[in-house]
Amino acid sequence: MSVFRYFRAIILFTHYRFIKLNNPLKTIPVGLRWTSHGAMKTGADNYGNVMRRNKKIVDVSQNEILKTVDSSLSPSRVKNKAYTIGDYGAADGSTTIGLIRNIIDIVREKCGKDQEIHVIYEDIPTNDLNCLVQRHNGDRDIILSYLLPIATSYRHVLWSHPLKGDRDIIPSYLLPIATSYRHVLWSHPLKGLIPEPRSYCLDYDNVYVTASGTDFYKQCVPSNTFDLLMSFTAVHFLSRPIILTDSIYRLLSKNEEEKEVIKKLAAEDWLQFWKLRGKELKQELYFYPGGCAIVSSVGETETRMSIQNNFKLLNDILEKCVSDNIITKTEKENTTYAACFRRQDEIKEPFVNSNVLTDLGLHLHQVKQELVPCFYTAEWKQRLDTGVDDRDKFAHDFTSNVRTFTYSSIYRALDSNRSEQEKSIICDKFYKKYENALRNSYPPDLDSLNILQVAYVKKK
Repeated sequence: MSVFRYFRAIILFTHYRFIKLNNPLKTIPVGLRWTSHGAMKTGADNYGNVMRRNKKIVDVSQNEILKTVDSSLSPSRVKNKAYTIGDYGAADGSTTIGLIRNIIDIVREKCGKDQEIHVIYEDIPTNDLNCLVQRHNGDRDIILSYLLPIATSYRHVLWSHPLKGDRDIIPSYLLPIATSYRHVLWSHPLKGLIPEPRSYCLDYDNVYVTASGTDFYKQCVPSNTFDLLMSFTAVHFLSRPIILTDSIYRLLSKNEEEKEVIKKLAAEDWLQFWKLRGKELKQELYFYPGGCAIVSSVGETETRMSIQNNFKLLNDILEKCVSDNIITKTEKENTTYAACFRRQDEIKEPFVNSNVLTDLGLHLHQVKQELVPCFYTAEWKQRLDTGVDDRDKFAHDFTSNVRTFTYSSIYRALDSNRSEQEKSIICDKFYKKYENALRNSYPPDLDSLNILQVAYVKKK
């Protein structure tokens, strides 16, 4: 065991005992938005690794976003005010690290190299933000902020007790370990505890990162906070699930009454989202420009939805699970993906047909539709060009992605009388069937085109 792991194990055990003995265990209720499966795992299954291809969804809008940032910056901007960036529905923040690094460069080019930057990440309270913190904090920060104060306190406690022989033993073991650990850290380049992608925090001074666990269907920060607010593939999730008894998603349903209920809730959520962001964006004031918001949402056209055939396959697997007596018909009917992929007219509606948002100073500059081909099919084709038809990898990677954003829909639909273990086993069986179906398919037939509707909004 390395010195780092040895010393960390001592500290974690000490903290665990303290927390366990002094704080009764409490459960956190499920958040209003979706709950992702394993979104904050560390190691090979961490969100950034599983969903790293989603960076392409960010990259497709990057040039337009950087132009928006550049045009919104005024040389007369008040220099002693931090430039504040928001990333809503951020998960572990991995997909936007590169974009935010480029934004920092533009801001400091116009406002000075010492311009303070504040980045605020938002996600639901049931998402453990530990992974996000680990991406943005390096080893040396951890030793200074955690290990040394604890070691100091521990030594103080030991030396304040009557001599029993342990004072000589403990310092002779712990203090050299702390000294060696600190030496090892400071002799190596600074890196995040989850090193890839590399955080901008490790390369820039005067950049501050905080996180909000408040659901974005509530106000998350004080009014007039953001210079720039961004969100990628998050706002299609609804504030609450509504059951579709014949399909996992609305566009595949034939129940017009249930579809209309979802459409109404989606419109209410979309308006509520912007009413709250209208408060959070900075108000234009004299020489101080108003805030900008760029929100990229999974979308639909009049004839198709994003990753349409994927949802058809999910429906088929649910039917198969019923016929195989893995789930009941009622559980299948309760399995609904609590989201709405909006069309362009639905994106524009509250800005053009109501004064609510214009009264808050919000103006819709444009809505751009972006099309991103399926990441996994493209990678399969690249391998095929080298003579490798690797459908096992295609099926595994695709399933890992889909599991992340659909797991809660499956899990939540299972009967409450089932144990947690039984629910987990059922979900594993479901995704095993899904993966096997992909393995036996021809990848291009899945036709998983990502349709994005990107709204550019300015506050005046």
